[in-house]
Amino acid sequence: EVTEVLDQLGASFISDIVSATGRLPSDVEEALWGLAASGRVTVDGMEALRQRLGGAPRRPRRNGRNGRGVQLRRRSYSRWSLLESFDPVDDRSEPIARQLLDRYGVVFPELLARDSLSYRWRDLVRVLRRLEARGEVRGGRFVSGFVGEQFALPEAVEQLRKIKNTEPDGKFIAVSACDPLNLAGIISPGPRVPAVVRNRLVYRDGVVIASMENGVFVPQSNANPDILEHARVVLSVPIAHSGYEMERPDLVTV
Repeated sequence: EVTEVLDQLGASFISDIVSATGRLPSDVEEALWGLAASGRVTVDGMEALRQRLGGAPRRPRRNGRNGRGVQLRRRSYSRWSLLESFDPVDDRSEPIARQLLDRYGVVFPELLARDSLSYRWRDLVRVLRRLEARGEVRGGRFVSGFVGEQFALPEAVEQLRKIKNTEPDGKFIAVSACDPLNLAGIISPGPRVPAVVRNRLVYRDGVVIASMENGVFVPQSNANPDILEHARVVLSVPIAHSGYEMERPDLVTV
């Protein structure tokens, strides 16, 4: 319970942990020292250690009327936090961060809504910052319209620079709704296309034109009727079919 609270709240005073867990202060203190002994938590001051060793307060307070020394009630002014290992053995954050980078090239929080890895951004961002410090990835602002940090592979940045000033070719590209490229409603406006095996969607110059959901053609843009009709034709062709591509080079299915 204590580790869960520290994981959610970050560095916390004992009183905060007591409030969050509903446990007795003595139970929380024993749990913290047990975690400290196993190298899982740390504290940012020496007061907790002094109290643990039975040290006395630095100075007694005098009572103004009788001059007797009155012991101050001990209070904790030190914060406890989880201690991260320099080389965690069972930490899957880095492999998952690399997998996302290989998949998308550019990674930012909104992409986790599409992915099924069920990993929190705050866990991944520490790894991505470490990779940036090593020079393996680049941090910056690569995709407009989103707040927060973004990270990209160097080769992805170079590719973005190359296509930045490239003229659109008007090619239609159909993908399965289960493909990671199905980012409709995540990095583009409009509704999402459910990631179901039979569902598909078609892009034109990076914009979602239409989708096929449960066998029903669904327009996803305000494109003119000719473009929508082209999209309908693309979605009607099985993804594995290649003969139609030879007849219509402006239509591509992947």
